[in-house]
Amino acid sequence: MKRLIYHCNHCFEVFDPHGSRPESSQWCDHSDAERIEASRALGLIGFPATGKSVFLATLHDQLMHACPEWHVRVSDFAFQQLTDCYKELRSGLRLSATQPGRPGYFRATVSWQKHTVELLLRDAAGEEYYRLANADEGWTCPGPGWLLRQCPALLVATLCGDDYHPDTDQMLGQFFRKLLKQGNRLRRVVVLRVGVDLLGDSALEADRVALDDFERFFRIFPGVLKNANIDVQAVPVSNFGFGNSELKSAPQPHNVLEPIRRVFPEYLPGGADSSGNRRRSHNELRLTMRSREHR
Repeated sequence: MKRLIYHCNHCFEVFDPHGSRPESSQWCDHSDAERIEASRALGLIGFPATGKSVFLATLHDQLMHACPEWHVRVSDFAFQQLTDCYKELRSGLRLSATQPGRPGYFRATVSWQKHTVELLLRDAAGEEYYRLANADEGWTCPGPGWLLRQCPALLVATLCGDDYHPDTDQMLGQFFRKLLKQGNRLRRVVVLRVGVDLLGDSALEADRVALDDFERFFRIFPGVLKNANIDVQAVPVSNFGFGNSELKSAPQPHNVLEPIRRVFPEYLPGGADSSGNRRRSHNELRLTMRSREHR
């Protein structure tokens, strides 16, 4: 049975249609709320300062400029916020930290190779995921943990250079144990290796190091997921580009569309890829990525 939720396109709040609406604030009465299937949610999780907000703004910009392969449409209000964030990046400014408690949900209609899906994404503070990992609250409807349980796929932001802190792996393992104890729809997790430009001067070198470091330093949370038969893939990305970590020039993103390409099939009817083929296994996808690296 499909579970529906309400999403307000103006204030980015979500709420349960079977419960009471949130109280109207001074600037939003939720009159712009529309119903959407909860299983349209694509979660982006990660602890503080892992580049989630920057990734979403960069992803939106890349999708807009990737025609004819990709098309994207968001509400006017979401478009304004995402483009304002990206303008700050292009101006050499660092985005301020996302404040805990902001709703941050927005809908995106994404088309890839003539297939179209409607997604519900969220830009949330990393502190929220610490809280979910350490508490039993927030996992029931309409809490943020409940909506993550409805996601067929999740993106997980991990920061390159942070691999030597085992707490990150341990806390993500704790988070996913909490999620998997509940009823869930999760089939695939794509791990963003954010900031790959810090690991080398070229994509060929840096991507290899990022993937090798993931295999070496992240054991707990991938193990929790694989034991539950959930596909885990790691994808190196850079929001800024190589040699540009200090934002000396306009961003030159690397591989930012690849994560959405990996999860897109999970939102198509039947979960097949855009050609109607079966899903490739994690090992097959890694072999494909490795072969591309050595071309």
